[in-house]
Amino acid sequence: MVIYILRGKATFHQIGARACKNESLARRLILRGLKCCFLLLGALHIPSNAADPNYSAIALSDLARAKQVILDAHPAVALKTDQAFNDWFIQGYDEAMKLAMRAANQAQALAAVRYYISGFRDGHVAVWDPNAPSKAMWAGWTAQLRSGEWRVVHAASKWPTSLPEKGAMLIACDGLKPFEYIDTYIAPFVDRRTELGSVLDRLALLLSNRIPRDSIWEAETPRTCTFESNGKTIEHHLDWKNSDEGTSFLNVQQPRIGVESWGENRYWIYAQQFLPARLAEDELENAISAIQIIPEKAEVVVFDARGNNGGSSLFGYQLLAALMRRDTPTIDSGAQAWWRPSRISVDWFDRLARDELVRTGPKSIRYKKILEMKNFLKEAHEKSGPSVLVADSAIEGSQYPPPPDGNSFKGRVVLLTDKHCASACLDFSDLVLAVPGSLHVGESTSSDSDYLDITVVDLPSGLQMAVPQKVWIGRGRKANEPLIPEHIFSGDIYDTPSLRAWMEPLL
Repeated sequence: MVIYILRGKATFHQIGARACKNESLARRLILRGLKCCFLLLGALHIPSNAADPNYSAIALSDLARAKQVILDAHPAVALKTDQAFNDWFIQGYDEAMKLAMRAANQAQALAAVRYYISGFRDGHVAVWDPNAPSKAMWAGWTAQLRSGEWRVVHAASKWPTSLPEKGAMLIACDGLKPFEYIDTYIAPFVDRRTELGSVLDRLALLLSNRIPRDSIWEAETPRTCTFESNGKTIEHHLDWKNSDEGTSFLNVQQPRIGVESWGENRYWIYAQQFLPARLAEDELENAISAIQIIPEKAEVVVFDARGNNGGSSLFGYQLLAALMRRDTPTIDSGAQAWWRPSRISVDWFDRLARDELVRTGPKSIRYKKILEMKNFLKEAHEKSGPSVLVADSAIEGSQYPPPPDGNSFKGRVVLLTDKHCASACLDFSDLVLAVPGSLHVGESTSSDSDYLDITVVDLPSGLQMAVPQKVWIGRGRKANEPLIPEHIFSGDIYDTPSLRAWMEPLL
């Protein structure tokens, strides 16, 4: 059952599955909603003060454009068989419109649009503000889920009010258990895939941090949270201040793509970044050259994908091909990628081709593949229009270039992942794990849907939106299915010395 309530004069909220299982909670929320229903007519009033931005009109305009972009470019529209997508396309838009009509500030205008977008439960459908301010708000503590319990992992050394100590267990916020609060007031505006560890980490930050890029409807909530520490239960009132300390301590400095020796006859390949714009000049090429000269007597090679959350699948293939040469695995033979040749996609690949030409020149492999794809989609668009999906097997040549000549690596290949591995990182993982005798260690990955390869579109207010352009059919890894390591590391995944010591007996 799905319940919608009015919280104060603010908005509608969808109660998540976990919350609805709690009968007393559901009854309490329903009663709260009934008490507030008389506010509905006033709540739907759109401000007309010309001196202030009409955030409701801004949100409605962005929302309408977002729906049109999905209609024009998303492969599911042409596929016509994804019932969950089709249902939310209509239902979600109606619900988001009710929110948009109530938007009273910039954060709520963004939250209303993201309420619609998050309902597709797909990391490749997203909306963000490229000009969002960097300054965050913090309540003085940050909690994360650790071994099934919500624990304070960081607390300010000085704060105007009392704070829970590091290690304290979070019990509830504003009367709701952490999972219930996240499902009700945070996930609908950010990411509803709370079954994924990486998503839950991100949502948990918003219990006590207000991050402009992740706007939710109500800024300074929750108001009180209850903690247990040293056998005592203590309620703390949250005092929100301008500060980014609540998230900055989590930033981990990632090494550049490259190779280093790790003990005798073992090598460690850093594969943390597949985003072209974030790679230094010649960084990928230098890494490929270093991999190609790994000695034949090497016994173990580790591909370290910690911190990699996607980018260009071509980069991952090139790293693996530099090692495996003629024995480089191919993409799942039973899978087929189908593209929607929309005008939006043609324009996107035209832009990518121009940018890549400037960045790497006309001889680069990536530029040639982008240009090939642009011409393929343009021809398909002109021939059949955007309503017919086209298979990328129709493209002349392979999706990836031939692997380099030379002897293949004969030792053991190890894949190391964390919970943030998604999109192109998952494509890379699929290839590495297709190497005979490969070993997967670390944390379970994130996951993605069958819809991939995004295009980016501007919305009327200046927000930007991502929408996928292709759909996999027959892929071995199912939609929204993470990859689970054979050996799971339970410590700090970014503590490399401890991680390597743990890996020693596994090799």
